[in-house]
Amino acid sequence: MDTNATAKPVAKEDKTKKPGWREKMMQELRRLGGNASEIAQPPPPLEEPLYRQPAQRRAPTAVVPAEAGGIPAQRVLSAPTVAAPPPRRPTMNMSDFTVARVIGMGAFGRVSLARHNGTGRIVAIKAVSKAFIVKNDQISHILDERFLMKRVAGYPFIVTLLGTFQDRDCLYFVMEYMAGGELFTHVRDNGVLNPQATRFYVAQMVLALEHLHGKGIVHRDIKLENVLMSAEGYIKVSDLGFSKVLHDNQRTHTMCGTPDYMAPEIIKGKGHNLAVDWWAVGCVTFELLDGYPPFYAAEIPDIYRRILAHKSGSLKFKPYVEQVSKDFVNQLLHPDPFQRLGSGPLGAKAVKAHPWFQGYDWEALAERCYMPPYKPKLTSPEDTSRFDRFDRLPPVESAQNLRPQQQAMFNPFTEYY
Repeated sequence: MDTNATAKPVAKEDKTKKPGWREKMMQELRRLGGNASEIAQPPPPLEEPLYRQPAQRRAPTAVVPAEAGGIPAQRVLSAPTVAAPPPRRPTMNMSDFTVARVIGMGAFGRVSLARHNGTGRIVAIKAVSKAFIVKNDQISHILDERFLMKRVAGYPFIVTLLGTFQDRDCLYFVMEYMAGGELFTHVRDNGVLNPQATRFYVAQMVLALEHLHGKGIVHRDIKLENVLMSAEGYIKVSDLGFSKVLHDNQRTHTMCGTPDYMAPEIIKGKGHNLAVDWWAVGCVTFELLDGYPPFYAAEIPDIYRRILAHKSGSLKFKPYVEQVSKDFVNQLLHPDPFQRLGSGPLGAKAVKAHPWFQGYDWEALAERCYMPPYKPKLTSPEDTSRFDRFDRLPPVESAQNLRPQQQAMFNPFTEYY
């Protein structure tokens, strides 16, 4: 949790009104130390939720539960002219899917390839252990991740969240499947990229960050493992687990992310903002051209020392890297966040205006009119050859010992869209 929710003065309670489900939840969140401010009206659903056939597409409709003050769902005989609200959306569960195999593992859980039985859509399902979340005090983070993924769902360069659900032991994120795998795997298997290919992938990261930053969202974990490739060869940014909304010139102080890509201001703990994402883009660009992150070391403390000792323009590049590429990376990896390319009021516009992107048609890229430099060789929409195998899977930790109040914290995951 980056910042603890602070108690605010409240008006004198009106005892003639019984609190609704939202008020009860916010009271419980405050009592347990959670982030009550994130319990808000969810955004409209996607146009094509998993349980509805595309032919039945209809305009998005916000759902207001009856407990929150809406008209009860049953017919009102005394007022037949008053329309009842739409029924609550059905709940998904794992029986709605046929799981193929695990394609990713992490500290919180695992990601599996699956087919939705009703629509036949191929999806990726991330299962996250509730017990692990509670044990590591990550409840607010997981709720934030769901909220932010819903907020940016549908943007072409960010992996789309299709729905969420839960059972006793796990929370589930249902996402679009990116059959091309991680950009990290592509570089590992095929070697460093030329400047043209590097520019193609980095440009899409720039558009993704421009969209996130336009909504005040800092990603804080940009790295090759969190950039996924589609079957067509385009990429999308994934994993908003460390993301946070920053208002105006707000700074946050949590030390989070992946060491190789951390900006110096994160390590110093003196506060950071959106500029840390541009530092990470500089690290990724260097890695695509060189094969290793710019501050790579075997031990994490040595990585931190190299980042903090870095001076502007001191990076050593391979001989074949052209000067304009060096200048682009050096400007992104400026140790002073106020001097860093992408920081300040221009943000992504300054990055897009750098000579490295001279002649780049950003509208054509957004419409996916460019020919990708590489297209994954896939045998079917369910091909998982671009993902590592995970033959030995640890059991999912049981959440049977969680208190009812702790389980209630995950209630937002029951409603999906």
